[in-house]
Amino acid sequence: MNKVKTYMKLYDRVEEDKWLYNKGKRNEGFKNLIKYITKDENILLAVHSIKNNKGSKTPGIDGKNITDIMNMDKDELIDEIKMSFKKYNKTPVKRVYIPKANGKERPLGIPIIKDRIIQQCVLQVLNPIFESKFSKSSHGFRKGRGVETSLSQLYRMIQRQNLHYAVRIDIERFYEEVNHRKLRQIMYGKGIKDKKLLKIIDCMLKSGVVDKGVIYRTDKGLMQGGVLSPLLSNIYLNELDNWIDSQWKMFKTRQNYETSKNKQGEPVRTVKYRKLRETNLKEMYIVRYADDFIVMCSNYKDAERAKLGVSKWLKDYLKLEINEDKSRVVNLKKNKVDFIGFDIGTQYKNNKYKVKSNVSEGNKNKIVENSKKLLKEVKRKGNKNRVYDAIVKYNATVIGWHNYFRYATHVSKDFGYIRQRNYWYIETSLRGMQTNPKKGSLVGMTTNYSSKQIKYLMGIPILPIGEISTKTPRDARDNFFEQDKILDYNDNLLERININSNSRGFEYSENRVQKFILQNGKCYITNRDLQGDEIHCHHIKPVAKKGDNSIKNLVILDNNIHRLLHKKDEEEIKDKLTILNLNKKQINKFNKLRKELELSLINI
Repeated sequence: MNKVKTYMKLYDRVEEDKWLYNKGKRNEGFKNLIKYITKDENILLAVHSIKNNKGSKTPGIDGKNITDIMNMDKDELIDEIKMSFKKYNKTPVKRVYIPKANGKERPLGIPIIKDRIIQQCVLQVLNPIFESKFSKSSHGFRKGRGVETSLSQLYRMIQRQNLHYAVRIDIERFYEEVNHRKLRQIMYGKGIKDKKLLKIIDCMLKSGVVDKGVIYRTDKGLMQGGVLSPLLSNIYLNELDNWIDSQWKMFKTRQNYETSKNKQGEPVRTVKYRKLRETNLKEMYIVRYADDFIVMCSNYKDAERAKLGVSKWLKDYLKLEINEDKSRVVNLKKNKVDFIGFDIGTQYKNNKYKVKSNVSEGNKNKIVENSKKLLKEVKRKGNKNRVYDAIVKYNATVIGWHNYFRYATHVSKDFGYIRQRNYWYIETSLRGMQTNPKKGSLVGMTTNYSSKQIKYLMGIPILPIGEISTKTPRDARDNFFEQDKILDYNDNLLERININSNSRGFEYSENRVQKFILQNGKCYITNRDLQGDEIHCHHIKPVAKKGDNSIKNLVILDNNIHRLLHKKDEEEIKDKLTILNLNKKQINKFNKLRKELELSLINI
């Protein structure tokens, strides 16, 4: 039972996260966080999180990836991670380059897989602490926040608060220039007083980088690609959020004007702002997504002062320079400002300035070129299976573009333009297209698209890139404690299984439980509820024949069925199956598994 409860804790951190969050909210110090970071449950959760990451199969300089970790014994893995925290040895990260939209390359750092797990362990404990301290104007790399919520805040400022001057500031090489000493001071000042943890984080940052066989020192900066880097960048730039808030929004007045609260529980500052406008203070607010941010002001004079003030503060306090060529003040009544892939301005309508936003010109051109490349791949493929794979890739990409850019007020017009640019490829180049699907086509892929723009090739739907409607972005909700369920389980289900199966490695141990849950605790063949020792896990393709421990290769069986499955004496098998009273459908399932084992089929 204790082992079951330990596994359950792996998927439920709510209580501990709340404790860390509330302690951080009270600005109390944390002197022994390593104790929580090295808990067995925290380590196992970190492994699970890294496993589900798309880059988990990418090796670091040691050539190992998540597969090597999942094949380890669970206890051995936990002990190795704990030992790393006792004596952390820094290992350089592997530098790789990915192309950017402007033709340049972005450097990424790939830590060894063990370091990624260690960083994830630290992240899971630091995250709730700093969530209690982060500004509500920060939207990047945070749960419940993102592109949608940052645009919602920005749109509200333009339409409701009549802030029509945007200060666009570009930080020069932010990730390469973060000052390590300053970052440590900020973390210590925010209550992270565990010196051992701070030293480990410092070692991670100074681990060095291997670029084309040469090792370079990293005395400053955050490595893009590191698990901890997004959180650390938010910790660093949260100081900017707080400083801008202190200049207006959170400016301390002698008299308390914040006497009531709105529906979200935030103080109503209408009277306070009216009084502040009678002073020489500059009214300004920030909207930030990672290192991409805009400061909003109500007039040109305040905007110019804000630009100078923010630039000087970044240089003096955070040791960051700004790119003067890309930093400017924009009057949104006349021009547009670029922000996270959108061009945002205003239009005068019904005696009021309202938001007018588009997909940025650069992104429109990028979508046109990439969609053409994907459609060319569809055209090149020969048989139906290859056509299907190429179309699936194209459709998934189109859905991704639609989901990201649907918050632009004029997105329909923008994607209509993109469709026109691709007209030849869609309407002419792909021969054999039809407006109606053939029998048996994959119509399920088209449920969100009802337009006649949908075309079919070999009975397979190609989603219409031009069919998209704008969606009003929603405000951020403080839902940090609404945990994502990694597994869909209930307590009674988990209590019925003994999960201590380390002999085949951690991956088998974890996937065995997940398969049990997916089968709702029932035998695959008899559909009977199973308890304790009745539960056996069977490899559909045997390990001896290169069968793996993946979920799709596992099936949960009644122990009696499992033993019969591997027997070779047909008469003995028939006698016992008769006693078990299996029906024809169940016998067919039994024989299906026997076939994979290359054993004779049983006829009853």
